[in-house]
Amino acid sequence: MNSFNHPPDLNVEPSQGPSESQKLFRRHPGDNIELHLLQDVKTFGLAGKVWDSTYALDLYLCLPPNHLAFDPPCPIPSYLFHHDARPQNHSPHYTILELGSGTGYLGITLASRLVPPFTLILTDLPDVLPLLNRNVSNNTHANTDHIVVEPLGWGNSVHSECINSKYKIDLVIASDLVYFPELFDPLIKTLLEICSEETVVVFGYKVRAQWKEETFWEQVGRFFDLKAVRVDTKAQMDLDNTIREEITRVEERARENVVEESEAGFRIFGEEDGIFIFIGRKRAKEKYKKGVDDTFATILLLQIDLL
Repeated sequence: MNSFNHPPDLNVEPSQGPSESQKLFRRHPGDNIELHLLQDVKTFGLAGKVWDSTYALDLYLCLPPNHLAFDPPCPIPSYLFHHDARPQNHSPHYTILELGSGTGYLGITLASRLVPPFTLILTDLPDVLPLLNRNVSNNTHANTDHIVVEPLGWGNSVHSECINSKYKIDLVIASDLVYFPELFDPLIKTLLEICSEETVVVFGYKVRAQWKEETFWEQVGRFFDLKAVRVDTKAQMDLDNTIREEITRVEERARENVVEESEAGFRIFGEEDGIFIFIGRKRAKEKYKKGVDDTFATILLLQIDLL
């Protein structure tokens, strides 16, 4: 078993679901799909549970937007969602790859609300693939026939080349991958190998040890142009008064930590839970930055105090 998935001081429990604030916002068609998902921390360590930012990414990667207006919006084409379902004979095929899929929660949930033509590639270390395959097999009702499972160890160019030989990646999704500084360089190496300049990358990230994790964002920002996803929950539709009042309370609690209001009522999505979603594209090689990128530090300074 991989030592990073089984650190000596491992003390984590299976997830009990999204935070209270995220539960208030779960209003999309995929919420009606009941997943049969196994979490197994004992066997698979850190890869065996659903992590916090996964739920935030799940909210972001859905259409129609209902009461949540995101900036930038969900990058997945609208024709792939059930609400826009109709014959798609001439629609381009869309390929999504998830890094460090673990249990497969995010990818399986996303597949459940999409319609062809798409392929969703779940990836992780070879010793995690049994868990992934088991959860895909247990959720055939959730459109998992469009899911493939592939090995992809970070920094493993053989794995990257195998994937590139079979797929053209349109979107990369990744949640809560920023743990160990020793893995930052291999993770960035893999991102650079599997992404073209047309590939959109979406990261979900929960702040845990900012002083260590900030170095990842400083480095990845050299190669990828990143923006933090913001949300305007004032754009609400079809919510009863109780939900409206609860959302208002959540927003008020979040504003206690906001240094400066964003324009047009937008705020950083997930800030009440210490979560960020970043979306970006790889820079052209001649536009790689020579020094560290300060995007993350600037967001922390101007938008939210998490210390």
